[in-house]
Amino acid sequence: MTHPLRLTRLAQLPLRKEFGEQLAELLRPQVERLRQHPPIAAMFATLSAVLPGPEPTVVSFREAWMLMYATVGHLASLQDGDPLQALPQIETIEEHYNLVFASYVLAASLLDDLAMQVPDGRLYRLQRLWNNCILRMADGQQQDLASGTTPLSFDTLVIYQQIAQAKTGATYALAFGGMATLLADDHELVDVLTQVGEIYGTLVQYDDDLRDAASQPNAALTLPALLPFIPHASALAPPQITSAFWSYVYGSYRNAALNLLAPYPDKRDAVAALLATVFASGTP
Repeated sequence: MTHPLRLTRLAQLPLRKEFGEQLAELLRPQVERLRQHPPIAAMFATLSAVLPGPEPTVVSFREAWMLMYATVGHLASLQDGDPLQALPQIETIEEHYNLVFASYVLAASLLDDLAMQVPDGRLYRLQRLWNNCILRMADGQQQDLASGTTPLSFDTLVIYQQIAQAKTGATYALAFGGMATLLADDHELVDVLTQVGEIYGTLVQYDDDLRDAASQPNAALTLPALLPFIPHASALAPPQITSAFWSYVYGSYRNAALNLLAPYPDKRDAVAALLATVFASGTP
């Protein structure tokens, strides 16, 4: 079911009925999957607990973020040539790209109603953070698209890390930092949570890639294909390489996040619990 916030926003505009229906339904399955994705569900539950605020404000931001995330993911699938579900009455790739563009505009416009719910300064800072993070995601996607023919090497692993941090890291930085921006006036806390969100998102990307490697259409660009280029990895069997990599990265990133949150003990404990819950199974 399409979220009522999107339907309300679309109903306010003089759009053709056909276009409005296509836009409302374009990413409905993807948004529902994101809403139920454990790292996302756990993240918003944690953020709501440590950053209490009016439910309409939280819902407006969460739904805007969900639709934005689904949109940029769908755009990436179009650019990569991944199989996509056929859309009724959409016959050309140009029409599909236009709907994706409109979907992003719709996502961003869901923030408009926050003008009635939060002080002007907070909304301005949120919009600035939103745009900064979107541009960073676009930079990461551009690097990803340009690196498709890069020969595998240790340098490719470095590029992979940069892409993961720019794309998924920035996406989750916006979730953490955006919620903090809307619900708190502590600018240092906002900066810290934005950084913690980037760490969290990068870990989510690593974890997803390690778990889903077998189903990736381009095996050359999966994280497991790059891990053998880590120095001294040749002395280990593939499962040991994955285990060693994850243990080091997860431990390092977790420590970095918790160190950033040291001045905020309650939030530090909540993020520690979030990391333990989301990555409880250990090595992917």
